[in-house]
Amino acid sequence: KVQGIIQQRCASCHAAAPTQPGFATAPAGIKLDTPELIRQNAVKVNMQAVQLKAMPIGNMTQMTEEERAVVGTWFQAGAK
Repeated sequence: KVQGIIQQRCASCHAAAPTQPGFATAPAGIKLDTPELIRQNAVKVNMQAVQLKAMPIGNMTQMTEEERAVVGTWFQAGAK
């Protein structure tokens, strides 16, 4: 479920080949387009999307509070 949320809300910018207009490379070099990359960046995802709610930028992909809660629960359970 988390992978689907990340793909829908984050990977348009945070990918090897971003599809979001205006992004030629993944911001801060953080790529989230595979399950392994999502796990490797779990701390950053949790901080930016769940705790700070700074990502997605301006919430341009309309990440919901429910989706943030799912990601937070996944992180608290060990991000596996």
